[in-house]
Amino acid sequence: MTSAEIAKRLTALLADLNPEAVLWDGLEAAIIGIGLRDGNAVAIYDYNAMVMALISQGDGWTPDDALEWIEYNVIGGYVGSGTPLVTKVRDPWAEDDDEDNADLYYGAGEE
Repeated sequence: MTSAEIAKRLTALLADLNPEAVLWDGLEAAIIGIGLRDGNAVAIYDYNAMVMALISQGDGWTPDDALEWIEYNVIGGYVGSGTPLVTKVRDPWAEDDDEDNADLYYGAGEE
């Protein structure tokens, strides 16, 4: 099953669980699960997949453009209890040095 098929199934399930849940247009492929916000089912998006979705749309998004837009317009926006959750998925088995890749994960470097 592809990530697009998984996202489609999750979106259908979410519509049954909470018709008021907010979904972000153009970022459907980045939906990786369903979580709870204020007791309501909401979509969970993968941050890095959101960046890649914007870049791959062919509208001239650079990685910096995508990161800035997501930080300001998506993560910075709250539209009620249907607002999706965003997480950064990382491979726990990866041998990368966390300090070298700290900018890849939301909240890295924040105090």
